[in-house]
Amino acid sequence: MYKQVKHLIPLEWNHKRNNSTGILEDFSTVVLRLESTNYCNFECTFCTYGEMEREKGFMSDTFAYGVLKEASEMGIKKLDLRFMGEPILDKRLPKIASKARQFGFNQIYIHTNGYGLTPKLLNRWKSGGITEAFISISPFREFSLTRPNKSANRFFKYIEELLKHPKDLDIVKFDYINSGISTPSEEEEFFNLFKKYNALDKVNNISLHNWGNGTTNKHFLCHRLWSSVTVLWDGRISLCCLDSDGEYILGNLNENSLKDIVNSDQYINIRKNHAEGLFLNKCEKCDFPAQKEAIWESQVT
Repeated sequence: MYKQVKHLIPLEWNHKRNNSTGILEDFSTVVLRLESTNYCNFECTFCTYGEMEREKGFMSDTFAYGVLKEASEMGIKKLDLRFMGEPILDKRLPKIASKARQFGFNQIYIHTNGYGLTPKLLNRWKSGGITEAFISISPFREFSLTRPNKSANRFFKYIEELLKHPKDLDIVKFDYINSGISTPSEEEEFFNLFKKYNALDKVNNISLHNWGNGTTNKHFLCHRLWSSVTVLWDGRISLCCLDSDGEYILGNLNENSLKDIVNSDQYINIRKNHAEGLFLNKCEKCDFPAQKEAIWESQVT
């Protein structure tokens, strides 16, 4: 279940977070990841959604509000309002975000494929209290290859319509999911679209990761065991944002409180072992920190 690694090289900020006790004490830096639904209208080649075996559904309003209330009372003020599902498919999103605002959440963000996102819907999200919306995007041909059975023409019509309304784009960022397929000329054409509307500064270049399903001879300690809590639509708490199928379930909010679960013996032991370089199988295979942050590096023994 665990694999020992060594030669840890911590960055100072991460070292303070990854304390030796494994107990989560400061909730002000924690992100609550709330999966209101795990239904999606895409099956992107770079995502594990198509391989997901767990049941699909929608979190009930009452349950969602209960989780938000308890999390806020614990001091959590950041909300990632999605996990494996597509936010556009959940019409309740503005209502849930508004309720989170009432409970004191001051940062509420989502990631969306943007397929069908109109200025009107974007404004509903903003009015509900969503502070950031990250739209996954790629150049035209790359989009067609990595988002099968979806019209690139239709998608870019949605994107250009959004770009034509700059006053509505204050909460929007565009994540270029870079699979390495596009040619330099295709990338140039892609970036020119954003230059045309003075929105190039809204584009982030995102590297692909392996969802904890790969092989690597290097391992990286990750802060997500300390910085986020992932609640699936049915109330179970999974390991992190890479545990798409709920392979590691650390608790169930239908049975225990959030406060009890995040500092349960199981959760504490996983954190403590991870900080010492004793990795769960999924963590040992995961290159997410290497791709995104290169937090703490260690070599396999």
